[in-house]
Amino acid sequence: MALMASLVSVTPAAAVTIHSLDVTHDRGRYHIAFDVLIAADPAKTYEIISSYRKWPLFFRTLEKTQLVTTFADGRQRIRLTFRSCVLFICRKILQVKDVTRRQGSDIFTRIVPDGKYFESGWEHWHLAGDEQNTRLQYRAELVPGFNSMPLIGPWLLKNKLRRSLLWAAEKAEALAAP
Repeated sequence: MALMASLVSVTPAAAVTIHSLDVTHDRGRYHIAFDVLIAADPAKTYEIISSYRKWPLFFRTLEKTQLVTTFADGRQRIRLTFRSCVLFICRKILQVKDVTRRQGSDIFTRIVPDGKYFESGWEHWHLAGDEQNTRLQYRAELVPGFNSMPLIGPWLLKNKLRRSLLWAAEKAEALAAP
């Protein structure tokens, strides 16, 4: 979600158990697979992750979320504004995505291409667990609309995406903990 352009540096909390975290880059596409167990109630975790208004609480570089429209089928179109910095150079990144929720377990997003920031992308969050723990499984594909430095750019973005996901898991756990 939105999740992926959130470019941060952080260490995960001790209670977060990472089963897997993989970010790959191939021909301009970033594939992300993240599987983590957090010490938090699944219902509370779902409430936090499924509400675009709460995303700035656990996506560190997300500055603003705005509802654009709600479709007849329940999907919401959300506009996100991130502040991304690399080596003292900062810029705003805009992202528009359609969000679909399956009550209590899944959140699906599809990036609306804008020709500048993102060509395409999707995300799928799946949540399951018991009253004390939530297993978060996240899959995504991002196709940025901007070119980064050929040799170091993909490496930087992959590392920032990894750190962003770890930060988000830690914050979601803290916000949803009993």
